[in-house]
Amino acid sequence: MPEFIRGLKFLWKIKESDQAEVQKIAHANSLSFPVAQALYNRGYLNTDQAQNFLFSSFEKDVSHPSKFKGMQLAVARILCAIEKNEKIAKRLPLLEKEIEKLDIDLAIAKSQLPEEKEIPGLLNNVNITASCSTNSI
Repeated sequence: MPEFIRGLKFLWKIKESDQAEVQKIAHANSLSFPVAQALYNRGYLNTDQAQNFLFSSFEKDVSHPSKFKGMQLAVARILCAIEKNEKIAKRLPLLEKEIEKLDIDLAIAKSQLPEEKEIPGLLNNVNITASCSTNSI
């Protein structure tokens, strides 16, 4: 039977799990049991999956700029202007504003990831917090 935890706004249903698998994840990755439980619940069952989730990087996990909102439209406008032999210089201020906005979006995306040197400390803090937690997962 699933376990439930009541929050202020929601009732959380905790997935049933194979405790032996959770312990295996904890020992293989030197993690606290609650962190290993969270990994198990998210489907990260082997060491490679756990490491990829815990130690993400900008190069590996941030989308290519062409996938940013508005980038495809900006490129399409430029290509259309080229096909019609329009003077791109006339549209330069608008294009610069669009590129500036995309640069800001990229900076925001970068700022959301920790520096690689910060990851071990962050993981240690998560382990300490999880091990001190009175809630069971």
